[in-house]
Amino acid sequence: GAGGDEVRELCHRAARIARGELGRRDDAIAIYDQLFEDEPHDKVASAALRELYGEAARHENLGRLLERLVDLCDMAAERSALRIELARLNVDQFQAVDTAVELLKTVLEDEPGNGDAVVMLSELFEKAQRDEELAELLSGQIEGARQRGDTQAELRFQVRLGEIYDTRLHDRTKAIETYQAVLDRDASHRGALEALARLYQAGGDQAEAAKVLERLVGVSEGDEALRLCGTLADVHEALGDKTAAAAALERGLGIDKAHTEVRARLLGLYESSEAWEKLADHLLTDAELASSVDDQVANLRRAADTHAKRRNDWGQAAAVLERASTLRPDDRELLLLLCDAYSAS
Repeated sequence: GAGGDEVRELCHRAARIARGELGRRDDAIAIYDQLFEDEPHDKVASAALRELYGEAARHENLGRLLERLVDLCDMAAERSALRIELARLNVDQFQAVDTAVELLKTVLEDEPGNGDAVVMLSELFEKAQRDEELAELLSGQIEGARQRGDTQAELRFQVRLGEIYDTRLHDRTKAIETYQAVLDRDASHRGALEALARLYQAGGDQAEAAKVLERLVGVSEGDEALRLCGTLADVHEALGDKTAAAAALERGLGIDKAHTEVRARLLGLYESSEAWEKLADHLLTDAELASSVDDQVANLRRAADTHAKRRNDWGQAAAVLERASTLRPDDRELLLLLCDAYSAS
């Protein structure tokens, strides 16, 4: 009745005073404990007890309280949160990993997609090197997410499963299959593309690595895209395809036209593959980018030499030497080269 409610309110007030103003934690615990025993659905009392038991390092009391609260709770989400807290207590304070695992499995039976339980359970399996169980857990979560239509969760779990096959179970074939399954659902999934490129390169399958890297460049930008263009060029060179390697570096220059290392590498590729017209055009751009007149003239002379001796195009050579001569009008050697080019053309 009303009298009972008044008594409870007075007890609550006494507990608050004991805890706060008087700093008598044990007295506060005793009062709240009695309030909870008398009325297990008193959320204020149970919340205060959870805090006080934690502060006092009374872990066994806290564990028993959480177990009682789980039994009393009829809301799945709230029940799951309590079990996860209890699982964490078992791991942190009692090193009872098996007990924690069973609690978390119960959470996933109750709430199949509970992300906190999946994360904690996967961490426990990983630390304990229970890799097969970890793979089973993730496979079950993938299937559950697929049935719920939660594509984002499904792909996240698949990427994680691929990592397990790759780094812990050392099953490269399974890892590749898993990442390919992700790409079947999301062709531009960055994590899966990066993992596949690495796996193919590590396995010496450069042709497949090149295909994946092409896709990865397409979903990247800035410095990352530039770096990947360099990696793609490495793979094409390993395959003996200098033309494709040059095309990859050209994509890189589309991102940063003045990148010194990429320009130097591309110049070497044009030379070794005898792509003379591209080499000459490249040198003209080098001349535009050069900061000193000496460097500008040197690049223009080399471009003119390429047109003349490699392409037998003396007209183009003359046009390039005219540009060089405007930069150095008193350069007698340049004027002689220009006269020779006019004569030859």
